[in-house]
Amino acid sequence: MNERTRVHFETIGIEGVLSEIAEGKFGAGPSLAKSEAEAWVAAERAKHDGAALSRKEAREEETLAIARKALSNAQRATIIAIFAVVVSIALAAQRIVEWLSR
Repeated sequence: MNERTRVHFETIGIEGVLSEIAEGKFGAGPSLAKSEAEAWVAAERAKHDGAALSRKEAREEETLAIARKALSNAQRATIIAIFAVVVSIALAAQRIVEWLSR
């Protein structure tokens, strides 16, 4: 494909190239120009699909990082809660012993 054709395709975009193919601007039957246009459309779609996949993977990685942080925070909160229960039981036992020793 020559530079002029590539620039034209980039200017009109995927939909424009598909429209030109549908309108028969590259001939009714198989032709080199039509094949180049179809190949360009396929390559552009692959680029867009690859970029979308990369963004999806980045979102998934961010979601996993957030989930890991939440798990870490939950584990810390559980340890603090267990410590609070142990302290409360110890204080309650101390009060019971004081009350019984009167």
